[in-house]
Amino acid sequence: MSVLAGRRHRPEPAPIGARKTHFTQSELRTRRRAGLPVTYDGTFDLTAEVDAIVTPLATRITSLTRTHNAERGLPKMFQHLVADLVDALHGEMIAGIVAWIAERTARERIDKVGGHLDSASRAAALRHVADLHPRPPAPEIAPEHFASGQWAATLIDLVRPYSAPLADLLHRAKPPNDPTLRGAVSRSERLCDLLREVDSAARQVEIRIDRAEQSRPSRTLTPTDRAAQARAELQKLGIEVDAE
Repeated sequence: MSVLAGRRHRPEPAPIGARKTHFTQSELRTRRRAGLPVTYDGTFDLTAEVDAIVTPLATRITSLTRTHNAERGLPKMFQHLVADLVDALHGEMIAGIVAWIAERTARERIDKVGGHLDSASRAAALRHVADLHPRPPAPEIAPEHFASGQWAATLIDLVRPYSAPLADLLHRAKPPNDPTLRGAVSRSERLCDLLREVDSAARQVEIRIDRAEQSRPSRTLTPTDRAAQARAELQKLGIEVDAE
């Protein structure tokens, strides 16, 4: 699904008295998944966001691997769905964020050395400099990573280098509905669209996990398993609990 780049219909703002002026990142995630408007600013932590999305899934898949004692079958069960999640995260979200960073880097460079260029040459130079900006390769998720949960750490490490540059871009960007945008989509809204692509792919993994959990043989859970499940369920609800 392509990310919207033009104008859009926006929901009517809530009455002033009904508005909450500040949301935690967990609350913003819940609102985003509910289709409610959200605004991301310079406090947004991309690494923490991806961690909150993928770690609960990895925890549950690891638990399934243990209870099924079927490491060979489970990776196949989730492989194509996690591949879709990787594509949404790397091929859509990170590609978009890297493009924003590349555009800003190119603009800063051409501002310094391209004063002699006319508008057409400047536009071409901006495009070429942006094209030279390095893009990260797609991560490889091996079957054994499902049993260990390593695939989640791989995705978290993938986005980590872009957290600070993205936060800076959001800090400098105009918020949604700013008059100077003249109806154009804000950086925050574009990021929200990208995150919803990731949410959609993550939801498909979650649905498959739900089915696998319902079909697994019953057994007595250890205290460690119960704690891991409880933390995963709380994270799904947007509540962060530190592991003891």
